[in-house]
Amino acid sequence: LTPSDYSIDTVSDALLALPELADGIVYQNNSDRLLDSDYQEYYFGNGELLGEDSEYVYIVSPTTSVCEAGVFKVTDEEQKTALINAFEKRRENLIQTHTNYSPEDLAVSEGLITGSFDDVVYFVAAPDNTPIEQAIKG
Repeated sequence: LTPSDYSIDTVSDALLALPELADGIVYQNNSDRLLDSDYQEYYFGNGELLGEDSEYVYIVSPTTSVCEAGVFKVTDEEQKTALINAFEKRRENLIQTHTNYSPEDLAVSEGLITGSFDDVVYFVAAPDNTPIEQAIKG
């Protein structure tokens, strides 16, 4: 992987400017709210996804409605694969949670998208993924 000058801080600001994510709970590497191993395990089923130097932003809805996005800079193909697998695990967990609970949130969960470019991997689960994905891609 080729390191890029992609800025997690810049994309974090862009994501928080979107109405869908503006009130979200933000986990970010240079903030007071980190995705520590317990949170990584809770959200993604793997507590060893990120190292101390990892750069990321993960924004999750403060309500029970599904609207979230995560953007992570990776250091190698192994971490990239682990994160993409973790995003799939997140999708499975969201689907399981909402199958008998909320048809709207089930549809959003099933529509979770993942992607990558350069040294960046991301996922989005929202009623409309397009504006969030566009903000991630800049």
